[in-house]
Amino acid sequence: MRGTHSIFIWFTLVLPVSDNACSFSGEGEGSQASPYVIANATQLQEMNLDLTAHYVVGNDIDASGVAAWNEGKGFEPIGSASASFTGTLDGLGHRIGNLTIVRPSEHRVGVFRFIRGARIANMVLEDVEVVGNEFVGAIAGIADNSVFSDCEVHGAITGDRIVGGLIGRSEGETTMVGNLSESAILGGGCVGGMVGHKSSGNISFCQSVCVVSGSDTIGGLIGLNSGGAVENSFSESQVSGVDNVGGLIGGNYSLGESAPSQAEKNGLDDGDHVQKSGAKSALPPNVLDCHATGSVSGEGNVGGLVGVHGSGVGGLTTTIKNCYSTGEVLGRQSAVGGLVGKTLGGHILDSSATGEVSSPGNRVGGLVGENNCNSVKRSYASGRVSGSDEVGGLIGRHEGMTLTTSFSSSDVAGRSAIGGLVGYRFQGGLTNCYGSGSAAGGSLVGGLIGHNYAPEVETGGIVRNCYSTTLVSGGFSVGGFVGMNSAGGFSNCYWDMETSSTSTGVGNQTPAGVIGETTDRMYRM
Repeated sequence: MRGTHSIFIWFTLVLPVSDNACSFSGEGEGSQASPYVIANATQLQEMNLDLTAHYVVGNDIDASGVAAWNEGKGFEPIGSASASFTGTLDGLGHRIGNLTIVRPSEHRVGVFRFIRGARIANMVLEDVEVVGNEFVGAIAGIADNSVFSDCEVHGAITGDRIVGGLIGRSEGETTMVGNLSESAILGGGCVGGMVGHKSSGNISFCQSVCVVSGSDTIGGLIGLNSGGAVENSFSESQVSGVDNVGGLIGGNYSLGESAPSQAEKNGLDDGDHVQKSGAKSALPPNVLDCHATGSVSGEGNVGGLVGVHGSGVGGLTTTIKNCYSTGEVLGRQSAVGGLVGKTLGGHILDSSATGEVSSPGNRVGGLVGENNCNSVKRSYASGRVSGSDEVGGLIGRHEGMTLTTSFSSSDVAGRSAIGGLVGYRFQGGLTNCYGSGSAAGGSLVGGLIGHNYAPEVETGGIVRNCYSTTLVSGGFSVGGFVGMNSAGGFSNCYWDMETSSTSTGVGNQTPAGVIGETTDRMYRM
């Protein structure tokens, strides 16, 4: 145990600490009408003295001296799970530069450990360095029912799990509007350019221009979004990971009531934090009017916008609408798509992908790699697509639900089940779609569908009102419309015999409802 003398030296040489007998050393009264004015790094630390007060930053602050505080750990994060910050902080656009927080073994690390019902506005962190374990963000480790508006972070944030450029985890009705993250973000699971895990609340008009790296559930803006909308936001981030990797969001699905045990497995429970990250959100994690333009790479479940998208175990229908991605998407295993790697229910509406998509694995698509029980409407893809089996200009593998009023102009290449629109189709309605570009492979190559298997005709197995002008080439079972039809019907479908370079509509048979036409007649139809 330290003696009295050493304690006195620590207090005088390092920084003020929380003590009810102490008071804020700067100007102001801490009220909304007369907030405390923070003029230096020491006064920033003094926010620990009153967690309910109102604060403003009065000028630019050089916090480089903080690095020597607390035996090299730097700034002491404000608040805790049991005593969270509930006040307000308005940075007034002033820059806090060179702030250092190095606590690699600690949870809930940031300028604030934990905030609840707080408002943070116009806060700018420049050249900030933050290192923690779980729940790590430059501004806050965990934010509950709080508001962040017009904040900026520029720097480097590193942690193990649940790591974000601004916030490690946001929960409750936390709202983020008009924020910018421009940082290098490194972590293990649930890592995002702005938020590691968003369990509820809305994000709008936010942008991320980061380099984001991790292992599982990695996104340019958000690692895991399990509740609440993301609107009018975009990412220019370069994103790399292993599984569930997306240019904007790594995983976009609800967790449900039964999720805490799984959340604990994923490191989402910090042991003494009362509210579990897996708590079910009342609102689905919809993605509306967003885009991503950076490159994305990973093993499996990799998408230019979202790695994995769907209803999850919470039963909430999730929607991606009016979104697009333009960056290159590189996978090394299965379920790789220009917009979404893998879907698990939900909807994709009025969206597109134009970047190149490639993987040596299966289920690779210009828009979606693997589409399970997810409807796709009024969407398209145009980037070059390459993979092994089940490779499509729009969707690699389509299983269940509806695909309608969509098209692909992609050049597609692979080994087997290669389609100008869909590589492999198992059930699900397909209407008013078309494919162009080219499709090349070893076997089962079709201008619209590589391999079609839809035996339950009465529940949507028929392909209706579709056409293809795709140039097709391959070895076995090649057709201008379908490479191989194992089961399923067709109605009012056409292929261009000239542009496809084949007079065979379906590689293994000649079913009714598929008609070959010349280019001139196709144009006049």
